[in-house]
Amino acid sequence: MNTQAESINDLHQRITLTLTPEDYTQKYNKALNEMVKFGNFPGFRKGAVPMTFVKKIHGKAALADTIADMANQQLTEYLKSNQIDYMVSPILAEQQPKHDYTKTEDFVYIFDIALNPTINLDKLLKNQTFVKYNVTLNDEEIDRWIEKMRIFHYENRFPDQVELNDEMGIDMRKLDENGNETDRKQENYGFITLKLSEINDPTLQSELEGVQKDYVFTSNIERLMGTNQEFINTKLGYEIDKPIDENLQNSYKCTVYSIKREGLAEMNPAFFKKVYPEQDFEDETQFRTHVAQVNNKILNENAAIAAGNQVIEYLLTNASQTLAIAQDVLIRWIKQNLAKPEYEATLTQDYQKQYAPDFKMQAILNGILKQNNAEVQYIDVVQSAKMELKRMMAQYGYTMEMPDATLEKRAVEMIKKEEDFQRYFQHAKVTKVGLILEKIHTNYTIENVNATEFENQMEKQNLAEKDELVEIQ
Repeated sequence: MNTQAESINDLHQRITLTLTPEDYTQKYNKALNEMVKFGNFPGFRKGAVPMTFVKKIHGKAALADTIADMANQQLTEYLKSNQIDYMVSPILAEQQPKHDYTKTEDFVYIFDIALNPTINLDKLLKNQTFVKYNVTLNDEEIDRWIEKMRIFHYENRFPDQVELNDEMGIDMRKLDENGNETDRKQENYGFITLKLSEINDPTLQSELEGVQKDYVFTSNIERLMGTNQEFINTKLGYEIDKPIDENLQNSYKCTVYSIKREGLAEMNPAFFKKVYPEQDFEDETQFRTHVAQVNNKILNENAAIAAGNQVIEYLLTNASQTLAIAQDVLIRWIKQNLAKPEYEATLTQDYQKQYAPDFKMQAILNGILKQNNAEVQYIDVVQSAKMELKRMMAQYGYTMEMPDATLEKRAVEMIKKEEDFQRYFQHAKVTKVGLILEKIHTNYTIENVNATEFENQMEKQNLAEKDELVEIQ
């Protein structure tokens, strides 16, 4: 088997593979023999079909499959052994020799490969300065964080019966004129949280006071939430698709699925142990100190990632504009692997807007990883899922320090599906590159901020990124 490489340019390599009969005959004959032994052919006993018959029926397809498998295997080995740094999987070149699989002759395949561009960070980041935040919780922020913990660990947080200021989770199912549940469409059901004191109808409010979980009642939207459109849409989590007055009187089967009461847990050793099971505190001062240490550590880890992400963002939005990639090969790769036939007519003009930014982003991220002898490993993906899990727990008020083994077990469950794994893999890649850039890039201005100021800056950065995404789309 002969392999020849040709450099079309710095970003495009062409590889020609030649397979001779000496290369493939043994494997081809083996495939035919397996058909004779195990194939089902009407009119013949298994294993007794003549080879000439098998060749006549399946010989052409068997040879084509054998040649294709061997060519792909040889191509993979060549790319690996020669450490070819390619962007996407190789594609067949547009001009290919004709193949006659009814003959045993030399077969030639020509592949085009889009090479990753060289990432010169010194050139791309020349004279650029970025901000790095040094974050410290102040006393007021520590108080707020501890208050969240006290609310979450309040001893009577989930009472048996509803009182006036309790919050109820209510499952709403729309009923038809006969009192039966309607189809499960968005406008026909909803899950809302509503305080008893927010119930609009005084009679309904009296009915619900003192009820327990799983209590079922019938109501319309007006009795539950009044007539304020904005309030209703906020509670439902979506905008109802008809004028409000057409929906107010529709009947709903309502089930109280949760009852939650606000209160503050006592600041005592039992509370400290609930929040941090693996720690022992002698007094409130030690507890406060630990809260500050834990959260300062998390915040400054996030600040380090944010500092690196600033550099990534600059590279993607500014420096990438001058980054050349193998456009012709990549457009043909898209046609062969991603684009639907109806999109091909506009693919060339859509390429710069729709696909090129992502190709350049991956080239930059992969280039930085390679230059720093780093790679994204499975444990990095798990860590990315753990970070997301911690963020979601904090968002929903879960402040107890979960054992790392439990956290990791749940994170592993989160990445079982391929699409979820790829999403967290990409997040892990960006995070790893960001931390690399934070360490190797020295042009940072240090700003001392508290947690609130840091979160506000991150919110502004997230909004700016969303605006840029809208423009790109």
